[in-house]
Amino acid sequence: IIGAELPRELYNGKISFGRSWKRERIRLKKALQERINKLVREENIEDIKSKYNIEKVDTFIIDPNSYLEDGLEVKTSAVFDVKGLIGQADESLIFSIGEIVPNLGELSEEQKNTRNSGVILPYLKSFEYQIEIEIPQGYKKPDISNLNKNIQNIAGSFTSTAKIENNKIIISINQSFKLIKTNAENWPAYVQIFNALTYFNYQKIVLIK
Repeated sequence: IIGAELPRELYNGKISFGRSWKRERIRLKKALQERINKLVREENIEDIKSKYNIEKVDTFIIDPNSYLEDGLEVKTSAVFDVKGLIGQADESLIFSIGEIVPNLGELSEEQKNTRNSGVILPYLKSFEYQIEIEIPQGYKKPDISNLNKNIQNIAGSFTSTAKIENNKIIISINQSFKLIKTNAENWPAYVQIFNALTYFNYQKIVLIK
């Protein structure tokens, strides 16, 4: 059993190997999780740097409780600086809020309307973003109705909600896919989700004095 030493312990006339095998399972599980975490860390940090065109990620944390026995669900969080999100027009500030959420890639009209083969995703993914923006002193509360969107269909969902509390703009975004494999007939449902994300990518918040 992978070279494990199994001391023979006699309990009520029966030989038990349980304790040593349990320790070995724990050791193997820990080694597997460390390897998975290393791959997740490297892949995600490079992905963040590429999508946001930045040189470094200050902090990247993997939730130690997010590894599941019967599947893999790895939850991560990251801290990094992105430049160029805020512009100025006279005394107004223009925040390109949509650029915070990475674009999955825009579809051409031909890609949207033509699909002869089935849809196969490499694996299912879900993304959650919680964004808080403090409104600077002297600026009015902006109109954020354009940031509310809800798409739910057979392929998955895209939901964004925005509200203002305690002089902060709070935006919650959730995107997920339900089907890893389906036929071409369900392609329009995927297009709906892509369109919702692309719409959000172009949204801005205008802060006026």
